[in-house]
Amino acid sequence: MRSAEQEPEVQAQLVQIRVDRKNLTPEDILCIDPCQGSGHILVYLFDVLMQIYREDGYSERDAARCILEHNLYGLDIDDRAYQLSYFAVLMKARQYDRMILKKHIHPHVYSIQESNTVNRNQLKYFGAGMSETERSNAVNQLTGLLDTFIDAKEYGSILNVNRCDWDLLCQFVENDQIEGQMNFEAFGIDDTKKQLITLIEIGEAMTQKYHVVVTNPPYMNWGGMTVKIQEYVRKSYPDSKNDLFAVLIEVCRNLIVIGGYQAMITQHSWMFLGSFEKIRKIILKTNLINMVHLGTRAFEEIGGEVVQTVSFVIRKHSISDYVGTYCRLVDINSQDGKEEAFLSGVKRYYTKLSSVEKIAGEPVAYWLSNKALLSFDMDSIGDSYTPRNGITTGENDLFIKCWFEVVPNPEKWIKLNKGGSFRRWYGDLYYYVDWENDGFKMKNLRDDKGKPRATLRSIEYKFQTAITMSRIVTGTTSFRFLPQGFITEGASNNIYIGDTWNAKNYYLLGFLNSKPCDYILHIFNPTINIMPEDLRKLPFVVTPPYIDQIAEYVKENIDICKDDWDLDETSWDFLKHPFIQPGAKLDIIYRNWVSECNERLNKLRCNEEAINRHFIETYGLESELMETVADDEISVRKPSLKANIRSFISYAIGCMFGRYSLDVEGLAYAGGDWQDAYATKYKTFMPDEDGIIPITDEEYFQDDIVARFVDFIRIVYGEETLEENLKFIADALGNKGDTPRAVIRNYFLNDFYKDHCNTYSVTGSGKRPIYWLFDSGKQNGFKALIYLHRYTPDTVGLIRSVYLHNAQAAIQNSLQNSEYIISTTTSATERARETKKRDKYVKQLNELRPYYQALSHIALQRIPMDLDDGVKKNYQLFQGV
Repeated sequence: MRSAEQEPEVQAQLVQIRVDRKNLTPEDILCIDPCQGSGHILVYLFDVLMQIYREDGYSERDAARCILEHNLYGLDIDDRAYQLSYFAVLMKARQYDRMILKKHIHPHVYSIQESNTVNRNQLKYFGAGMSETERSNAVNQLTGLLDTFIDAKEYGSILNVNRCDWDLLCQFVENDQIEGQMNFEAFGIDDTKKQLITLIEIGEAMTQKYHVVVTNPPYMNWGGMTVKIQEYVRKSYPDSKNDLFAVLIEVCRNLIVIGGYQAMITQHSWMFLGSFEKIRKIILKTNLINMVHLGTRAFEEIGGEVVQTVSFVIRKHSISDYVGTYCRLVDINSQDGKEEAFLSGVKRYYTKLSSVEKIAGEPVAYWLSNKALLSFDMDSIGDSYTPRNGITTGENDLFIKCWFEVVPNPEKWIKLNKGGSFRRWYGDLYYYVDWENDGFKMKNLRDDKGKPRATLRSIEYKFQTAITMSRIVTGTTSFRFLPQGFITEGASNNIYIGDTWNAKNYYLLGFLNSKPCDYILHIFNPTINIMPEDLRKLPFVVTPPYIDQIAEYVKENIDICKDDWDLDETSWDFLKHPFIQPGAKLDIIYRNWVSECNERLNKLRCNEEAINRHFIETYGLESELMETVADDEISVRKPSLKANIRSFISYAIGCMFGRYSLDVEGLAYAGGDWQDAYATKYKTFMPDEDGIIPITDEEYFQDDIVARFVDFIRIVYGEETLEENLKFIADALGNKGDTPRAVIRNYFLNDFYKDHCNTYSVTGSGKRPIYWLFDSGKQNGFKALIYLHRYTPDTVGLIRSVYLHNAQAAIQNSLQNSEYIISTTTSATERARETKKRDKYVKQLNELRPYYQALSHIALQRIPMDLDDGVKKNYQLFQGV
């Protein structure tokens, strides 16, 4: 990219740098790729160097030879990559000189070798004709070099190689002194000589200084390193040890001369994260000439949000107030789009990086306006509040359950705040944690070495109200009100506000859910893993005249989102489905529901845009951000006829099982004394007596799931509107069927259980269904639902002896009827129809015979179930059914 315009003082220093370089000839320019791979960068460097030679009057043939002999160097640890790179460079030279291969020029392209197999006892046979002083000096240096290259394949270009007298070493190795007949000790000396010459050449390449270093380094975080590499980088590169690419940034810096250029493409995390602060400050002491900030999806073959890249050029020189050129392409989501934007010259920023020194950790926030930078002079959140991460249990499957899996017991189960998906203001509350006897079991859980497995981080803040967020963020951040009474797990970060909520605390939550906060937070940490220290560093600019107004918006947003959250049956505070309005027609109910949803959504949007507007102005980000809020950024439901009808059906099933009652708000039964609940909580609509509801493809049972559902609709809305309401439901479902009842039957047969599993699926925890499906197979011979909390050891036996047995008898009877009609009818159409039915019945009966045996095996075991074990463990008891 073209350089930015500089101030006169800076321009004068740049002129002096050029004066210092005026005597350089093309043959003096040294270039290296220390992570050459298969040589793509070296080949491109070759073409650039060729242009320089041409401009200096060289022929292409002479230039090709000179580039191989003088300019171009490459290193790698992989022998195969070295071979490809060596071949690529030679073929590039042959493009300019067809006779180059006959000149026997060897490119300075190397695969780093190990000294482990070098026979050091043979060093005494080298150095013929040299003085004792020279030989002693050479042996000492060569021994040091061999020590350095022990296990060199493990380390590659990050090895620190001491400078040696390379001419002396070459002279020493070239002059061997084997006189007379070869003895056993000198056997293989030619191989030793080759090994030594290779190591000397590699050592010289790794210690000389270069004018240009260009590379795409490998990525390897601390956890992915071997113990050897960890120990080496801890000792040799303490400022950059957290990732191999950062170590190589430091290595490349050490390879270049003062005033030389370092060009790299790396992960962009070094620009922002606290773990790279030391290497970042080293980089910022030099001049970032230019940068293309690519972000995600810079390469078509690499998808997702994890790999975020940046390409940059550094000059190893410190000129204060240098203005770098930056191209920001992080918001463009395709390789072609980024390329088009770059070439068009848009999204350019011209920045003095000295301006970011006022930001905690000095992230490379080149795009911030001067007004935005002023906000970093203000207090940060950490000055007034306490951001903390939560506990880790050591074994989540043992200690953490979704609240709807277990029987509520305040002596054992405490509400747990544990991460979640994008949701602002309120919600993402699903869990219990086993805290019986003040967490005794968790506190005493040990690993194989006797160390505690749990980390009770921030446990002193348990049960306190807070502002919470999910630590893993794949897009926009979202913060929520956390009521009292929760323990927080490590998937969440909390900001503890004190004993009570006041206007300033609500104002803080408003800022945290604003676009400026998300914008600034990703300056400190652009990865998907937000940490408490990132929250502590956030500048918190308080504008007193607006505190109360913003606080009112925030309170209203919390109320709106809580009301919305509680409409889902997976909420603790769910009361009843909003469509339960006795006597009304479902089409009218839905029409009113759409208006209610839109009103809630529009009010929330209006409030959030007002909050955004205030903080965009406060932080001076008018040129960067818009106040508008898209639908997918609003944390309340949008009306959906299909989704709403399916959730209504789920509630109806809950009433059939007794989980809910038309006479009681909220949970009617989720464990405990069923007979007592049955006698006291249900009058309008009675739940199923044995807690088993069959689902069949034809109406074999008077009380099957379709009959019970039709009865539910009749009781809630009345006989007069029954058919109209059933048609409305059937049209919304959109399943196959000639009549509304047939459509509804097909939904229960094919789709209900998938919907139920999705409803009771929590991000990060998987599916936790509370209704279980007994299913004979693809032929739909038999299906039945049970309610987890009403299960008894006799349940499977009842399914087998009553429902499955009767289903078999009914299908057998239908088969006989079809066979009779086939043998007696004169209608071809009727015969074809009954033949199709007959074939279906035969397949279903063949399916049911082995299923009956499998069910019998389980029934005889009378398996007991402990609901405190949760769905996953209990479900495994019935695998194979």
